[in-house]
Amino acid sequence: MAISNSLGSVPAEFSTIPNAVATTPSSRQQQPGRRNLLPGTAKRLNTRWRRRPRTATAGFGSPQTALENVTLFVKRLELFKCLSLSECREIAMGAQERLFLRGETIFRDDDPVGFVYAVASGRVKTIRSNRVGKLVILHLADPGEVLDGLGLSMGSNHLFTAQALGQCRVLTWDVGVFEGFVRRFSKLQGNVTRSLVRRLRMTECRLHELATERVPQRLARVLLRLIVQSESCESRQPIDLSCEELAQMAGTTLYTVSRLLCSWAAEGIIQPERSAILVENLPGLIHISTQGTPFHEQIG
Repeated sequence: MAISNSLGSVPAEFSTIPNAVATTPSSRQQQPGRRNLLPGTAKRLNTRWRRRPRTATAGFGSPQTALENVTLFVKRLELFKCLSLSECREIAMGAQERLFLRGETIFRDDDPVGFVYAVASGRVKTIRSNRVGKLVILHLADPGEVLDGLGLSMGSNHLFTAQALGQCRVLTWDVGVFEGFVRRFSKLQGNVTRSLVRRLRMTECRLHELATERVPQRLARVLLRLIVQSESCESRQPIDLSCEELAQMAGTTLYTVSRLLCSWAAEGIIQPERSAILVENLPGLIHISTQGTPFHEQIG
């Protein structure tokens, strides 16, 4: 399913999800070992992780099969669409794999750009902060997405910080080496241009939302985008982000997010759990994303 973040595409985009029917909390079974808590308590614990050795072939099999596995992964990336198998193999040979654990920083704002980064597994958040330390999450990158480095040259700096949400693997290419691939493979050059244009449009849509929409609409759209990004695209797929992270994505405060989630839980739209949120009434959430208020409040 193509993910579109444009303002007018939300209803059509989510009306095709198979589970886009209203459900009630009583229709689902409580999973063993889970305990319902208020959304405000669903803050992620700041666990310290011990740094582990990083190997060049971790996650892609033995050294004998690593190149083949990386080649197949590269060929599946949207960035390398329509490239031949031999071209993808050459690109894979120039890649290095790095393992990051939860909370580790992949690169920081203002760091010199030295590599092109692509997520191989796990999830990465890209964030920016102001001078007083207030954070905004720009994007959550899933496997197959490029984090940064496209269209940039040595001497440029990163404009945001990338941090692992959980254990993840990232493929990197030296910027100079990747520029060589772009010059040699015409189809790759076109893919890079389309990728940058798509990212620019997403940024424009986010900016438009922040300038024109109310907080409930923005938060509802954040939750809907996270549902679409999940592999199953089901409304019952847990959204395993803390209230603080949701606030950073919606451009609001932790208190406001907690208050809205509590209200939506009382209306049966979402179901908060220990460290996740389940969407119980997907049409209701879609309605909030377009109107800003639950349907019953408009007719009550």
